[in-house]
Amino acid sequence: MRPGLSRLVGLLGATSLLVIGAASIGSAHAKVAQAPANVGWSGVDNSLMGWRYSPLSQVNTSNVGQLKVAWRFNSNVVGANEDHPTIVGNVAYVTTAFNHVYALNATTGAELWSYNSNDGLQVACCGPDARGLAVHDGTVYLNTLDDRLIALNATTGQVKWQVSVGSAKDGLAETAAPLFYNGLIYIGSSGSELGIRGFEEARSAATGKLVWIFYTVPSRSQGWVKQNHGIGGGTVWNNPVINPQTGLLYIATANPAPLLYAQNRPGANHWTDSIVALNAMTGKFQWGFSTTPHDMWDYDNSSNPILFPTASGMGVGDAGKSGMWWELSAKTGEMITTPLPFALVEHSFQPTIGGKPVTIAPSPAGGDPWSPTAFSPKTNLVYIVGDNDSSSLTGSPKGDVFKAGKNDFYLGSTFSNFKTLGNNVTAVNPGSGTIVWQWNSTVPSLNEGGPTVTGGNLVFTQMTETGKVLAFNATTGKLLWSANAGGATGGGASVYSVGGREYILVPTGGGGLSPGFGKLAKTQDGWVAYALP
Repeated sequence: MRPGLSRLVGLLGATSLLVIGAASIGSAHAKVAQAPANVGWSGVDNSLMGWRYSPLSQVNTSNVGQLKVAWRFNSNVVGANEDHPTIVGNVAYVTTAFNHVYALNATTGAELWSYNSNDGLQVACCGPDARGLAVHDGTVYLNTLDDRLIALNATTGQVKWQVSVGSAKDGLAETAAPLFYNGLIYIGSSGSELGIRGFEEARSAATGKLVWIFYTVPSRSQGWVKQNHGIGGGTVWNNPVINPQTGLLYIATANPAPLLYAQNRPGANHWTDSIVALNAMTGKFQWGFSTTPHDMWDYDNSSNPILFPTASGMGVGDAGKSGMWWELSAKTGEMITTPLPFALVEHSFQPTIGGKPVTIAPSPAGGDPWSPTAFSPKTNLVYIVGDNDSSSLTGSPKGDVFKAGKNDFYLGSTFSNFKTLGNNVTAVNPGSGTIVWQWNSTVPSLNEGGPTVTGGNLVFTQMTETGKVLAFNATTGKLLWSANAGGATGGGASVYSVGGREYILVPTGGGGLSPGFGKLAKTQDGWVAYALP
């Protein structure tokens, strides 16, 4: 299942870099260049191809140390804030846990309007998360935890229409941001842990009417799912990416269910734990590649894929909870390079019923648990945030039998001895599968939200449980700046400019599953914008 890869230890070659402290920054009196008047940030990735790249360079390696808080906004919602803000003109559109939406003045943080979806959440894994919005042609699109797609007037926040996309009573939840492309809104699914059948679907952006749906696993009466008492899984946790030149859409899928009990699900369990290519307009299957066939460690690909150019053509990659970075041909789905470990990796064994606990690394919450990756056309590097952690698994028959409508977790094993060992940021040369630099921290904190890379040759990341936001030199990996955002930093930074001034907007507040959040878990969801003085 892992071709000769067991553990990432020691140095990663002559180009590897371990940064221990922050560097001194240049003169505080340097003249600040004017940024373009208005450059926004679209959706989670600011790119259909998932790049999370902004060309803005007013803030750069020479002056990033001068960043100051430009404005701050706090909501009245407490919960894990995993937002990725969208900025259109002078308006920042943001969402909180439990699906509250705010429109804010992007230069002052003043509230323009707000919307409460009155979410009727039943149960969800893993938390009441909302990872962003889609905004197009005067409409804000919102997915809700209780399985509605809602269209709001971008100026007033009034509801234009809403449709149901599933049933929360069955364990389905919508945590990913919707994605707009060519008149369609694309929606994934979450809830593999509760036994649902995973899917990706496209709906009309004008009406919400279903256009196509692709199920990642067979129905309850077919194939390996039938032999598995009707449990499928294979949800699509995050938004897809699209290559407009080929019209292909790519999704990354989650674990089969029960996620840690594999005895009743024979074979590779297609298409769970996979990267799958579909026709963006019809949903027709093109190809699939399983990164963890017959998964028994909960090593789903819960982060969204990313497209990038290589010497041999366009590639598609994904950083998964297995701690591995995968590179495939975007055209054929064949591997371009050998899978690359970016975190501590040791999982060559499986939990057995009645057996002794086994320790695996990453834990089911480690590697890259959901954060998107980034690509810079300036450095031609892919950037990954990862968590180094481990846990023990003890096999048990829990979750072996699925009961339709019970709305319960189907794990098939028990967790214990969870240890957070630190986190890292890794720069990979796509097409060669080599690490150019890696920054490592031994601070016991998750590293979530994903990196953001800019034309100023900077990579912004978050050290979630400490509430830190960090900035690195995108070429060398040198840590140049860090700041305390005032709350847990579990979302991704968005970079934009208004009136010639560049801003870095970071979601804050709430917490997550790890006990390390402490007091930060009780902070209100909010956003802090940084800019040069």
